[in-house]
Amino acid sequence: MTDTICVKICDDDEMVIERLREMILRILKKYGYHCICRTYASGLAFLDEMEEEADLIFLDVEMPEISGFDIAQKLVEQQKNKKLVFITGHDNCVFPALDYYPFSYLRKSRMTEEKVEEVICQFLNQKTKTEKVFRITAGSKSLVMPLLEIVRITHWNHQITIHCADGTEEHVRGSIKKCEEQLDDTWFFKANSGTIINLKYYRRFDGICFWRNEKESITVTRARRKEAKERFLKAWREQG
Repeated sequence: MTDTICVKICDDDEMVIERLREMILRILKKYGYHCICRTYASGLAFLDEMEEEADLIFLDVEMPEISGFDIAQKLVEQQKNKKLVFITGHDNCVFPALDYYPFSYLRKSRMTEEKVEEVICQFLNQKTKTEKVFRITAGSKSLVMPLLEIVRITHWNHQITIHCADGTEEHVRGSIKKCEEQLDDTWFFKANSGTIINLKYYRRFDGICFWRNEKESITVTRARRKEAKERFLKAWREQG
């Protein structure tokens, strides 16, 4: 039996909706999935049916009456932002969008079928692999968690602390090198000798520090700052 994937598209531009809808249907059919695609021409119309579940949500940032960011905040509160793909016509909207920890984003100027397929494939890979997991064992204690839930990993005095997206922390004895071996090099970056961060959770790099928000930052060792800038831009450029 063919798997069914439910997609929602919300944009006040009907041409964008129809173009994106056709691409998504073709791509999912190509990979053997049946797609139920629901479309909304305004944010308010989307909110009326927000309780109905969807596997993936494509949401325009700039809309009249209510913005995509306002809707995203409601999705965050319901823990549905991991299904969210922002659509934006302006590059300066990309980094503010990271505050809502979306699954991905698309620039309208670069919304080719190839780019949409990249986003769909990322989603399908995550779905079929049940997410890559991080494992670490020390003595009788063993931790297993999805990589996507890790904000950063810190190491101090032989103890590993895993800072999770839900605000919790896990502690276990171990080495930072053992952690590095399990982390993919697209999103995870070793900022300094004792800290590995998930770039997906950091909204900007000022040349010295990565900033998750206005209060929380991670300093990058001097020797790694050039690479940090390149990696940060590359990771988000490849997604957009």
